[in-house]
Amino acid sequence: MAIWQYKGFILPKELVDSFFEREAKISENDFDNINWWGNYKIGKQNFIVAFGHLIHEEKSWSDEIIQFGNLSSTCIEVIYENNEMVEVSFRIDLRKSFTSFLIMLESFLKENDCYALNSNLLILGQESESIKQDIYDFYCS
Repeated sequence: MAIWQYKGFILPKELVDSFFEREAKISENDFDNINWWGNYKIGKQNFIVAFGHLIHEEKSWSDEIIQFGNLSSTCIEVIYENNEMVEVSFRIDLRKSFTSFLIMLESFLKENDCYALNSNLLILGQESESIKQDIYDFYCS
């Protein structure tokens, strides 16, 4: 990841709430070991509908990753292992205006009942303002 990018993750809201209802952050161990997407299926079409007019599907370096957007800019990666979704992450290119992406991300999170987390696994919720504030806190403090 480049220094001009902000990285985050998307997880199912119901599971985050059930495991971490009163916590602000998820441990790396829990992040790596909980089967977050086992019972939750978000189809490729959901990503296309939510982000398709801003970032398009591109060929990934791996056959197990569906990539929307360019890795060196704003993008979303949906990672599969053995045909099962295991991780959804996003990167925001801070060299460009990212307001439109945040608005689309907020809509996606709400429509698909998910939360955003930052790269330190702090739970940011569904609001674009909380993600924007986290970006400013991280890069401007």
